[in-house]
Amino acid sequence: MIVPIGVARIVRDDKVVIADGIDQNALRNIPTYRYQENTPIQSEYEEKVLANFRDKDQTGSTTTDDDFYSSEHFNEDRFYGRERK
Repeated sequence: MIVPIGVARIVRDDKVVIADGIDQNALRNIPTYRYQENTPIQSEYEEKVLANFRDKDQTGSTTTDDDFYSSEHFNEDRFYGRERK
């Protein structure tokens, strides 16, 4: 399962990633990801994943590449928090 980095956080001491930003509905609807070596993740897949985490009023909106990765869903500071070194 792939989730946007901004909905999870790492706890290095416990060696875990916690995805407390995911509710039951989003979890149920995240599309399946099958890893394939040397195959990048397609932007269509990323859009489908992100659609599960957007506010309901934004679900049908389209984004450009520039705004896609600037949303809070891709906020690396949330993921790494104080753990970042």
